[in-house]
Amino acid sequence: MRAAWLLGALALVVYLVTLAHGVTWDDSGELAAGVAQLGVVHPTGYPTYVLLGYVFTELIPFGDPATQANAWSAVCAAAAIALAARYVIVRGGSLVGAAVAAILLTVAPVLWYQATVASAYPFLMLSIALLITAGDAWVRRPTTTRLALFAVTIGLVLLAHKTGIFFAAGAAGVMVLNREHLDRRSVLPLLAILIPLATMFYIPLRQNWDGWPNLIGADGIIGRHNLVAWITGTAQNITEADTLGANKYAMRIHSERFVVMMLTSLSPAALLLVPAAFRNLWRDRSYILCGVVPSVISSVIILTTPGAFAYRHVGILLVGAIACGVGVEPALEWLRGKRLAIAVAAVTLLIPVAAGVYYLQRSHREAGTWARSTLAAMPRNGTILASWTALAPLRGVQALDHYRRDVTVLEAPGDPWDTGDWYKHPHAWAVAIQENRDPVPGTEQVVPTVGLNIKGLSGLVMGPIRVGYPLAWARTLRPTGTVRFKPPQ
Repeated sequence: MRAAWLLGALALVVYLVTLAHGVTWDDSGELAAGVAQLGVVHPTGYPTYVLLGYVFTELIPFGDPATQANAWSAVCAAAAIALAARYVIVRGGSLVGAAVAAILLTVAPVLWYQATVASAYPFLMLSIALLITAGDAWVRRPTTTRLALFAVTIGLVLLAHKTGIFFAAGAAGVMVLNREHLDRRSVLPLLAILIPLATMFYIPLRQNWDGWPNLIGADGIIGRHNLVAWITGTAQNITEADTLGANKYAMRIHSERFVVMMLTSLSPAALLLVPAAFRNLWRDRSYILCGVVPSVISSVIILTTPGAFAYRHVGILLVGAIACGVGVEPALEWLRGKRLAIAVAAVTLLIPVAAGVYYLQRSHREAGTWARSTLAAMPRNGTILASWTALAPLRGVQALDHYRRDVTVLEAPGDPWDTGDWYKHPHAWAVAIQENRDPVPGTEQVVPTVGLNIKGLSGLVMGPIRVGYPLAWARTLRPTGTVRFKPPQ
């Protein structure tokens, strides 16, 4: 098993070498400040991610708070990769298979990005990997200690993300199918699920904190009276909450991009490796019920939800990589004597590496320098209007660096010259986030244009297919007196 942890350590080295430094764009700016300062982040609040991340940032002796929060993602992703490699070995896979699984996960473009910025999704992948591992351990040797660990991982995955409920249900299914190992003495170890669940009380306990981020109270949420809504992610009335609401066109586009993303992340060799692993894995109750089934359900929901994002497919990415690793040896048996076919399959494994490197080098992750420059340019006690993508790093720099707190940063739902926000705040500056760099009439640009990443998906393309969003650019503007303000909508 040492080989698996070595593979995880190598993944960690890759992530630390390519780690984003300082505050990054969008939710990452908010999550970094939340982890570093024990803030209340957007629903579901991710209490276990925040609390464990805070402990991690307190223990490591290097880096600024935002960089430490980014490193927490790297550690979670690397640990998930080590567990995936370990599982391949446990299920009869070779060291080569474990290495294949680890490499595919390490360089998968979406995960590579999320593992180098503050993000809750590496922690979600780690929670799923722990659940599968703990479930398998209990099925193999059903001791009281292993049952307690299994229960703890159920609690972890429940709070890691709202889709965690499907993985928890799969774990319950494993227990039902192995109910002969449960009796009255099992009640106490099963109560270990309450250990991670207890962290949800962190949210109402911090509801009166006056720092940032403390989003409780937004969208009509009133602290502890709506704790369930906050934790389950139903607190916000947003498009992505329209589960199964995508029309046929949206589902087709989501599905096409999903297929391209998975083939690029796991390589076309997955079309051979996954079927080859079926014989060894299909009877594995923990892998199937705690991993495959809930991951498929989650991905179906993501594909049929209008505002869902590609990085939420981390479950299917994890179980797919495990299957690829387990399938290496059977696939080599199938192809014995067919050297050309083996060579072609090996070459296709280089595709994820190329895709990951290509995406990361053009992903525009870091926002700290731009945020400080924008705040530095602001007049004293000035106001700036920014959409959430740019607001989060601006507020993050203010909170973490204690810098220019006299500046008021207000969230704008879109371009302030179109939405009417400049009509309400005629002396405010604004951040323009656009796919082009065309000038905005009646404004003057104050801070140089920088690349910006929306949801960690800007510029994510796989050949001719765009999986994420187009490249975006951020510019800081101030009105020159000739801009025509639209009245509030």
